[in-house]
Amino acid sequence: MTSHRPVELGPTKTQGSTADVAVPKPLQLELECWRTACGDLTPDDFMFASSRGTPLDGHNYLQRVLQPVAEKIGIPCLTFQALRRTFATLVQGKGSVKDAQAQLRHALAAISLGIYTQAIPDSVAAAVEALDEELVKMGKEAVQ
Repeated sequence: MTSHRPVELGPTKTQGSTADVAVPKPLQLELECWRTACGDLTPDDFMFASSRGTPLDGHNYLQRVLQPVAEKIGIPCLTFQALRRTFATLVQGKGSVKDAQAQLRHALAAISLGIYTQAIPDSVAAAVEALDEELVKMGKEAVQ
């Protein structure tokens, strides 16, 4: 899945945007399996490329894949902003504000805390956990 011609990528929004982000171990393993399945990738190849070897368009993927799945499970109007805010909100209490800032690539911790992170009452957290358990169960049943 090597590219047929070099792809020129534009500059990132900020210099910090090019830094590493943390990836959970299970996802690291899945990415390693995917990279192996892709065959002979060079360090400059995209792991998630179009048939021409160019980067996938994130907004096309959002509209064609993520939003239809989200709507099926009752999440209307999914956006990348909503995913980032969800991360910021769910990660609170599991690390520092600086950890969230680093993962989200914000220039200021105040952005991560004041704009992205929302308070979650215990009752909402319990409801979300119950929903997650139900979705995991549904997913396992669908695979069988």
